[in-house]
Amino acid sequence: MHGVTKNPFEEVEAHTSHSIVYVGIDSTLAGLIYFEDHIREDVGQVVKSLSKQGIDVYMLYGDKSNNAEYVASAVGIPKEKVRSS
Repeated sequence: MHGVTKNPFEEVEAHTSHSIVYVGIDSTLAGLIYFEDHIREDVGQVVKSLSKQGIDVYMLYGDKSNNAEYVASAVGIPKEKVRSS
C-alpha cells in the first residue's frame, strides 16, 4: 500500500481467503480487487487417493495463511499439514 497511509479494510483482509490488490488514486485508497485461487475439480480425489495409499500429502505455500488454509481444507488436506515456505 505504497502512498496510502491508512487501510480501512485491515479487518476484512485478515478474514478473507482472497488475494487483494489495492487501487489508489492520488494517495487515496480508491478500491480493492479480490482474486480467488481456482482449485481444479480433481484435486480432492487425488489427495484422497494418495492418502489411501499411505502417502502423506502436505501443502506448501508462499501466500497468506488464510488462502492456504482455505485451499487445503477444500481439497482435504488437514490444517496441520499446511506449511509456509
